[in-house]
Amino acid sequence: MGDPDKIVAKMKKQFDLSDAQVKQVQPVIVERQSALKSVVEDKSLTPKQQRDKVGAIFKNSASKLDDIFTPAQKAKAEEMKAARKARGEKLRETRKASQAAAPAASVSPVK
Repeated sequence: MGDPDKIVAKMKKQFDLSDAQVKQVQPVIVERQSALKSVVEDKSLTPKQQRDKVGAIFKNSASKLDDIFTPAQKAKAEEMKAARKARGEKLRETRKASQAAAPAASVSPVK
């Protein structure tokens, strides 16, 4: 998992956080990273359960950060989220297209 200090330092730059905001953001990120580590290390979870838990962790931390951010910082966070979503959708489309184009080598015709 990512180092909380490095994540907060990056966020300070990206969102131009004040020193007071950094002090508020730090425990949110530490908690998030700890929770993410627990999910990744929990081998009893199915992949879907892991995805669901990770999604809930990020949603929870985003809500907490939203309470800390100024309106301008919230807007920037939304822009970044939309850009990430668009990149993810493009990547999924590319993978889907390459999988469709690849011949199914393991399937032999029925005789």
